[in-house]
Amino acid sequence: MKLNLFFIAGCMLLLTPLPVAAQLPNEVMVVRFVVGGEYPIPLDHVRNISFEDGDRMTISMLDYQDSFFISDVQNLVFTTSPILHRPDVEVSPGLNIYPNPVIDLLTVKYVQADDLPVLVQIYDLNGRLVLLRSATADEASSGLSFPAGQLSPGLYLVRLQAGTQIFSSKFIK
Repeated sequence: MKLNLFFIAGCMLLLTPLPVAAQLPNEVMVVRFVVGGEYPIPLDHVRNISFEDGDRMTISMLDYQDSFFISDVQNLVFTTSPILHRPDVEVSPGLNIYPNPVIDLLTVKYVQADDLPVLVQIYDLNGRLVLLRSATADEASSGLSFPAGQLSPGLYLVRLQAGTQIFSSKFIK
């Protein structure tokens, strides 16, 4: 079992995969508590995770928000696939985003057969466009770099459009 440690706003998060038998459908974030129990939240419902006053974590979702004392939270567990697949978004094995999680510089690489220009858009969980870049097919196949150091910690969506095809993937800052 692979364990990942992350520090966000001075708090340590331990990310561990759920055992196969305990996996929940789709992509889920599970808040596990020190006293036992857990709170699963579908990732597509999460809009923002913030840390306030050094002792509270607030998770804003589509239609409500929950707040927890950080001392009560044992860990956050994310079950995600490396590439988001939605019926309206075609996923390509030629789309590569790294490193994930990112610290300072995100690279988006897309190799395509056609010589079509590409448009890369990066959205935060609130649906706000935070970074945008257009490029030629040659530039995209060499790798496009995005400054991620200015982004707040959280989950982001990369949307790449090449002609009429749309591809997407998630990354964590």
